[in-house]
Amino acid sequence: MKNKTFREERSGQILVITALVISLLIISTTQYFYQLQTENKANEKIPTEILLAIKVGAFRTVEVSLANITNGGSNTTLEENVNKWIKSLRIRNTYGILVANTSLWNIPPYNSGLLINWSENGYGISSACTNFSFRLLGTKFDVHFDFFANITTTLRVDGYYQIQGGEKNVVLICEVLNEGDPALAKGFEVSYYNGTRWINVEDFSLTDYGNGTYRITFNAIVESKDVNVSVGVIDTRGIYAQANKTLQRSRKT
Repeated sequence: MKNKTFREERSGQILVITALVISLLIISTTQYFYQLQTENKANEKIPTEILLAIKVGAFRTVEVSLANITNGGSNTTLEENVNKWIKSLRIRNTYGILVANTSLWNIPPYNSGLLINWSENGYGISSACTNFSFRLLGTKFDVHFDFFANITTTLRVDGYYQIQGGEKNVVLICEVLNEGDPALAKGFEVSYYNGTRWINVEDFSLTDYGNGTYRITFNAIVESKDVNVSVGVIDTRGIYAQANKTLQRSRKT
């Protein structure tokens, strides 16, 4: 089936944006971390805001890394960004001893923290998962906290076509999910195979039902009995996923 063909300028913009986001994330997280430490150092207590800031920063780092990777970035981006973020926390930490360990999820179907499968059966998934383990150690405290940061964008595509004159009217029902919950799409790209080559559909009708479900319709000139389509989506986090589907004629009149 078809490989991803997002416009090069869009992919380039995503790569630049995500690189900027990770830089800002490192700066903002560590500044907030440092501020809370300074304000609470005399009390020798760990404010819950610090733990929350670390967890939020971890999830955001995984998220922007996955956006970068699925838009043409290197698969090593996840590990590189996590290491940069951890290093920045260690450098700015003055509250006590910060011990941080991370491991990219490697249990199948994940490999090096990634699961990217844009299959032929109407299902596509882009996922990243990293295990984080932290220990904050001071004269009057010793706090351990472990968690998994999993970011997953899923695209499900189903549909059919009907004969309309000399063309086939294609109807697609697309479902976009973030971590298994309905999510919003930033944009779609659609193409179909005409028997010789893939045709990008520039003019399609899009209906947003507001619950993560979208209806896409367009006309295609295809002589074969079935219609092979490919749908790409970018969600509002900038993560790309793709699903391919073979459509059959509807029996509806």
